[in-house]
Amino acid sequence: MVYYNKVSHTVHKIEYNLVWVTKYRYEILNKKMKLRLIELIKQGCDGRNTKILKGHVGNDHIHILVSYLSTIAFKSFRRSL
Repeated sequence: MVYYNKVSHTVHKIEYNLVWVTKYRYEILNKKMKLRLIELIKQGCDGRNTKILKGHVGNDHIHILVSYLSTIAFKSFRRSL
């Protein structure tokens, strides 16, 4: 079932796939760093009323699929993470 967000006069479903990659794709993310990055991303999303739909942390990259309200500008959301 598809869920939509509702704000006063609009109905929307905004999802973004965000990818962060290490420089030259060096495999520097160890287990301790991965756990800390997951914690920080969850904190950032909880503070801005966004949902993490899917996520993956590799040795050289991070993928997350997020859904958020249209009242938040994507530029400011991305910068805040």
